[in-house]
Amino acid sequence: MKKALLIGDDSVDISYSIEKKAECLKEIFENDLTVDVMENYDTLSVEKMQEYKLLIICTEPERRKEKSSKRLIADIITYAVNGGGILGIHNGLLSGTDHEMNCLWGASFKTRLPISLLDYKPAGGKHLILDQGCEPFSLEDEPILFDADIFAEKRQVLYNMHYGTEAFPAVWVNHYGFGRTACVAPGYGRLTFENSEWQRIVRRSGLWAARLL
Repeated sequence: MKKALLIGDDSVDISYSIEKKAECLKEIFENDLTVDVMENYDTLSVEKMQEYKLLIICTEPERRKEKSSKRLIADIITYAVNGGGILGIHNGLLSGTDHEMNCLWGASFKTRLPISLLDYKPAGGKHLILDQGCEPFSLEDEPILFDADIFAEKRQVLYNMHYGTEAFPAVWVNHYGFGRTACVAPGYGRLTFENSEWQRIVRRSGLWAARLL
């Protein structure tokens, strides 16, 4: 079976560790991909990444500062440019001022809002990820807002998050070099990871990024 690599840290919500997230993701992809886990990702090289069809990024911003390096970022970019698939979940999408990673995601972090009950609705349009249907769903999650990258011409929003009277991108895809990136902004803790509609979106987003759809 083909493989995916999850890199991540324990979250601020210590009740839902990277180990528990890994267990959930292994179940989500159990019929499609074997999911390996790496917390000491400061040693990760592009050669190691190329053993995998999919790189799943669930890193935490503060811990990533301690482990990340320009070399690691360059290796992630190289992996994507050469056709690698990348799935970013929640805090894994927060790249700070790193321009290359923001271009990879097709968006840059703007702000985060208090945890609340949020409605997620399809943005309209067609995409392989949505081919088996797409349903609105609700989650108690931490809203993260992003600015679209001006160079992300191939970015397509699949789901919007509705917060108050406004709608913000919550799930989107992007192309970077020969690679594909899928971005899933909700993903704060246990309740999100256990939501069946969220799981379906994550699975199909990951498989699309890995070119397995």
